[in-house]
Amino acid sequence: MQAFLCAFPGILLAIPMESVASIIDFNDAEANQLTIMQHSKDPVSYVSVPGILDLGRDQPRHGIVLKDIRSEAKVVLLSTKIVCAEDIPDGEIQPVPRCLRGAKFSALIRGLSFAKIEGWEDREMILVLDVMALRARAVGVAR
Repeated sequence: MQAFLCAFPGILLAIPMESVASIIDFNDAEANQLTIMQHSKDPVSYVSVPGILDLGRDQPRHGIVLKDIRSEAKVVLLSTKIVCAEDIPDGEIQPVPRCLRGAKFSALIRGLSFAKIEGWEDREMILVLDVMALRARAVGVAR
């Protein structure tokens, strides 16, 4: 699976490329205070990845526009800077461990992996975002 990786304290979040329509620069100081916001003029839901996954309140740097599915409202993930693109073999993605299933973010994570990223010193934990679950939550809240 090809994925964009966004860095958060202690982890990387993988956003599958197959779900991404486009990436835009984003710089809005107020956006780090929200979790999900429906734009009043357009059918667009803005989802703060740090807010919804409880990963701190880092300033969003990129808007990751998800591909439209079944003409639902457009969803834009607001995330920290994309640090790289990486190929994560499907066989290396493990299910979320039982001990983490009660965590706020676990329902939005498809699995996790550990990988050595080129240019980084240590192996890093990568959480793989479940884009369909996130879209369902964002569109459901926005209605």
